[in-house]
Formats: sequence, C-alpha cells, structure tokens
Amino acid sequence: MKKSEKDLLLKIARNEEPQKVFDKLNKGQLVKSPYSTIVKYQIDNKEELGIKSMQLPEPWNGHLSKAKIMFISSNPSIGYEHFPTKKWDDKDIVDFFDNRFRIPLEDKDIPRFWKSIAKYVTWLIPEAAELSVLEILDNYVVSTELVHCKSRNEKGVSKCAKEECKFLNDIIKEFRGDIIILLGSTVKKYYDSGLYSINKENVKIAYLPHPNARGYSDKERKKELF
Repeated sequence: MKKSEKDLLLKIARNEEPQKVFDKLNKGQLVKSPYSTIVKYQIDNKEELGIKSMQLPEPWNGHLSKAKIMFISSNPSIGYEHFPTKKWDDKDIVDFFDNRFRIPLEDKDIPRFWKSIAKYVTWLIPEAAELSVLEILDNYVVSTELVHCKSRNEKGVSKCAKEECKFLNDIIKEFRGDIIILLGSTVKKYYDSGLYSINKENVKIAYLPHPNARGYSDKERKKELF
C-alpha cells in the first residue's frame, strides 16, 4: 500500500470529531455536532450490538489503488462483529480494511451487500464468475461510502454528508481503476449536487439502485451498466 493511501485510510478511520462526539454522548453530555445523530445510533443500540467502544469510521474495503471497480454507497451498516476501535494500533487498522475481503467467512456469513456487488462484477467481467464471492471482491473491488460512520437505514447520513464528502473526494483521487458505480439514490443525489466529484479521465460512471432496493430485476439493473 502506498504511503498516501495508508495515511488517508488512517485519517478517515481516526477522524477525531465522531470519536469525541461518541465519548461525550456516552457520558450523557449534550453535544452539538453534525455527527451527533449517526454516532448516537451506536450508543442507543450498544447492548444489541455488543458495543463498548465506538466502531471506527470505515474508510473503504479492499485494495484501493489496485481495484478495477469502485462501488460507492451511502454509509456502512452496523452489526455485531469484531471491528476496529480506537484502541487498535494503526497497523492492524490498515490491515483490516485493506484485506477485508480476505477474512475467511462461511457463505451464510457473507453480507448480502457483498454478494450483490460481486454479482455485478461478473456482469462486467464474465471470467470473474469462476471465482468465489470473496475472491471476486478481493481481486476486482474496492467498496467505499459517502459517509464513513456506521448506522442502519442511513440514520444521520444527511447531517454529516458535507463534512464526509471531502474524504470521498480524496478516496476517488487515489483510485486507479476505470469503473465507478454509484449505488442508491442518496449517493446519486449528492453526486448530482456536486458535493463530491469524479474528475478522472477514462473512468466510466454508472448508477444502480441500491442492492437492498426492491422492485428492480437483474435485467433492469444490467441495462444501467454500459
């Protein structure tokens, strides 16, 4: 991994603002911040999620400067899992996200979102269909987000999108692949508004409904891809 890529990953994961908000809210203090709503989701659901410390913002998953295809969605969902917190050292944080798709998982434990984007890859690169889901992702994909803090159902995304999109612009600059796929109406809305941009030559851009969006067949989704 290049130094610029590593520095960016840690800058996002160790973003001080959401961590400060979490620590104060967790002590019952009032906080006025664009991150308050999204961070509070972790606190309100900490028993269900088994959270004692905030799960760090998720910069991206996969090999950013080596991936061929980038998927951008709204923000990472959250669940019970072994996930980086502020107590992790930098080396382990970098390794976790860079090699996220190399973590061995049973098929039943692979997130549905991951399975969906792996399927989309096979539409663009038919030979990838010979690989497993995790192999497809590790070889071809980097997935990232409009907002890097974790919640469900885009809780709090709109309130901190402006602050977070500066990171997305930096991530896109580090990407060396040639396909970027925007997933979901929220991601497309902020792209159309100019809050983040994709100013890269020879990069194809496509929009697909989010994998969780109902009412779209595979045939309809394929039509949106080049």
